Amino acid sequence: MRACVSVLSLSFVVLCCVSLFAEAPVDHPRALIAAPIDESQLVALTGNITPAAQRASNDRGPVADTTVFDHLLLVLKPAPETEARLEKLIDAMHDRSSSEFHRWLTAQQFGERFGAAPRDRETLQRWLQSHGFSINRVYQNGLVIDFAGTAAQIRETFHTEIHNLVLPNGEKHIANMRDPQIPAALAPAVEGIASLHDFFPRPHSLELGPVSYDSATNKWQPHFTITFEGQVFHAVSPYDLATIYNILPLWQRGYTGKGVTIATVEDSNLAHPGDWDSFRGTFGLKAFQSGNFKQIYPNCANPSQNGDEGEAALDVEWASASAPEANIELSACANSRTVSGLDLAILNLLDLEPPDIISDSYGLCETITGQTEVALENREAQIALFHPVSQGAP
Repeated sequence: MRACVSVLSLSFVVLCCVSLFAEAPVDHPRALIAAPIDESQLVALTGNITPAAQRASNDRGPVADTTVFDHLLLVLKPAPETEARLEKLIDAMHDRSSSEFHRWLTAQQFGERFGAAPRDRETLQRWLQSHGFSINRVYQNGLVIDFAGTAAQIRETFHTEIHNLVLPNGEKHIANMRDPQIPAALAPAVEGIASLHDFFPRPHSLELGPVSYDSATNKWQPHFTITFEGQVFHAVSPYDLATIYNILPLWQRGYTGKGVTIATVEDSNLAHPGDWDSFRGTFGLKAFQSGNFKQIYPNCANPSQNGDEGEAALDVEWASASAPEANIELSACANSRTVSGLDLAILNLLDLEPPDIISDSYGLCETITGQTEVALENREAQIALFHPVSQGAP
């Protein structure tokens, strides 16, 4: 995990890897919820108040009780010995001398071996439903429950209010005003809620300005050298990238991404999907015959186009620049009221049909997101390491 001076490890590229299915015996996780649930005996899920909610000057009062939160993610945790087995297996699966080398697991197999115990998952579902929440999805990985409810139900169940915030720069947000609390009996199996605020990961790209119009050719022409605010910037093209990172020798040996699917997770789609093809034509990548581009919405709402469209375009174009014959999928989910579309896209991809590679280029400081979001991001990366890819990929 990077320090706060950088960005949260929301930005990652995970190989979901190759296709041998493990047949090892299942080590069933131990149930951790043993005591009766006593709503008067509470523990706080600490580290989950975003700094903006701690400044009284930002507070504009609670949201309406009827405000609907259509996605809330209860992040679970297995027993310590299960966690230890998971870390040991991750090491073994990447050790060529181990009998577990590259023996990947499906989402269901992962959940059976390393998720929370089924009894604990059922107990937590019943508890949420007893407070009026509806269950959207219990992920096969056994570590995340997606549920929905209102602000009033959040206050009554988790003992925290969701307030409107206005930041000094005029940005409007919502966030929980104190750490959520749950009955002590449930705490051994619960990491926390991701999340109860709408401070989402953001792009870190900079827009340097438009391309120029060439009246002689009646076309817009890209700048490879850009003057911006008195400084000259030398733009990097795909072949520059291939030279700088010594990718050209790999291309020459046939490692061009052919047969591989790269999913870039986004919270916006492209208004003009043809931009991907234009990018390839402009920079000479059409010489690579294989590969294609499509936009998908993995079991989630289409976010349409928004201010992050530029980041989405960069992601799919430069994924293609690195692997010019790969199949590129822009996997986009709309942000819900307090859950990033990036998390929904990653979790749904891993639960449904994992691609060969998942790329997430967005980021945000850990102190803003909260401890549970950090734990969720790390879980997503762990789960992705276990998944087989489509048959026939190199």
